[in-house]
Amino acid sequence: MVKTRSHKTFDDSTTEFEKIEKVEEIEQVEDNNEPSEPSDSDSDSDDDAPEEENVTISKKKIINKQNEQNKIFKKQKEESKNKQRENEERRKIAKLEKEIKILEKQRKELNNIEDELPDELPDNLLESVSNSKSEEPKKITFNAVEEENRLTKLNKKHLREEKLKKLREIRNKQEKVVEGDIHVKLLNGNDINNSLKRDNQILNQKDKWLNRKRVRRE
Repeated sequence: MVKTRSHKTFDDSTTEFEKIEKVEEIEQVEDNNEPSEPSDSDSDSDDDAPEEENVTISKKKIINKQNEQNKIFKKQKEESKNKQRENEERRKIAKLEKEIKILEKQRKELNNIEDELPDELPDNLLESVSNSKSEEPKKITFNAVEEENRLTKLNKKHLREEKLKKLREIRNKQEKVVEGDIHVKLLNGNDINNSLKRDNQILNQKDKWLNRKRVRRE
């Protein structure tokens, strides 16, 4: 930028001191009119602005790339699942087809066997079958015998326990003889009837003994 200076005229009456002052004033005015140069901070901020813009653009690119990769990964995963599902369905279908073929083969074999059988069996074959059935020895099953033996043992055991129980009751009801004292126990009606039952065998033996020949009678 071109700097211009003001030209002042001095007459003969102006002193040297006044001339110096006027020159200084002119220089000061010119300095104030000169445009200010940009500072270092302004230049630095102007330089930083493009760098920040570049960083922002780079971040956006990275984010977009990550999103695209995520979409691709999800798509591949879904395709893999679909493929596995299709393979499983194919395996099941193949298994069913194999089973159907086996059943069809068995059905054909049965049909062939039925076709080969005669409509009527010969009489001699029927007679041989009936004779073989009649000649078969009867199998003896020991289940019934074993069960009967088991029940018999149980009944015997039960009867033995009942007898022991009655003996204990009779022993408990018997009179206890203690030295110096006599304990008398009255029996109830059932006990009296049971205790007074006649034993015919004993009575017969008694009569025979009393009526024997060696006894002298008056």
